[in-house]
Amino acid sequence: MFLGTLGMLLASTALFAGGATMVYMGYDARNDVQAQLAAEKITTSKDAAIPNAFVDSAEEALAQADVIQKHTLERTEHKTYADMAKEDPNREFYLKAVTLRTALSLSYMGFKVADLVMGVGALFMLAGAGLILHMAGNAARRKLNA
Repeated sequence: MFLGTLGMLLASTALFAGGATMVYMGYDARNDVQAQLAAEKITTSKDAAIPNAFVDSAEEALAQADVIQKHTLERTEHKTYADMAKEDPNREFYLKAVTLRTALSLSYMGFKVADLVMGVGALFMLAGAGLILHMAGNAARRKLNA
């Protein structure tokens, strides 16, 4: 009985501690992505879904990436890089636009992965706390029945 209880206590403590670590790491990663994005001093275009905003969040990064794609396709008459002839002067412009969109999209993804890690960490913490409470309830019932 004692070894089973000790094993459950260790497992629940590991779940809670692991979850807390995940929440911390996710929060830290989110702050890193936000700081790096803010350091670029990007402002969304006036015709973006979030107009004239300083880009330092997932939503603003995605809004600017979307408007870059819109402007790029307008300039290239809706041709993608692969659709353009090799001597088309818009190919270089398109390539630069894709690079910017990719960087903004990666920032968006970084925010979302960090959010996911924090969410999973919170679930681990709840599972660990739930096991501890379950064990405490069992111990209290055993004392009452003894």
